[in-house]
Amino acid sequence: MSDPEPCRMKHTEDTEEQRDLMEESEESEELSGVEEEHHDKPGEKPLSRSKTFVKKRRAEKSTTCTQCGKSFTTKRNLDVHMRIHTGEKLFTCDQCGKSFTQTSNLKKHMMIHTGERLHACDQCGKSFTLSSHLKGHMKIHTGEKLFTCDQCGKSFTQSSNLNVHMRVHTGEKPFTCDQIY
Repeated sequence: MSDPEPCRMKHTEDTEEQRDLMEESEESEELSGVEEEHHDKPGEKPLSRSKTFVKKRRAEKSTTCTQCGKSFTTKRNLDVHMRIHTGEKLFTCDQCGKSFTQTSNLKKHMMIHTGERLHACDQCGKSFTLSSHLKGHMKIHTGEKLFTCDQCGKSFTQSSNLNVHMRVHTGEKPFTCDQIY
């Protein structure tokens, strides 16, 4: 008698990737049942109920950090997050030795060494390493100041600048000089 599945291997333990794929597959199967059940509701978008179902399903399967209580939808995201608490930094710059918890942060850092600035202002030509820095810079040209002091009315382009300004009104002086003259 021949084996009905000759190429199939037995595994005693599922890998993390396999578990994630199985969970996604289970969600898809459950989704198709939900889609069939609710496909002809008048006035409802066809997938709106199923998207809600997926969000609830993922929330049920969330993984929570034991250190700070933050929740994640995958174990991999939790593992990356745990590096914050452990101080583990697996990705090191070969030029200056600075280390990072994620490879994406190392890639951003490398732009310091290469001088690479991909995001240029079309108004003045100034360039930036990150698109978010260009976006903040553009407020100079547009005059957009969304952060206004409720005590004196002065406005700022960034919330951090408003927070620093508020010290004028509170008298807070968070920095001290330990040099004696």
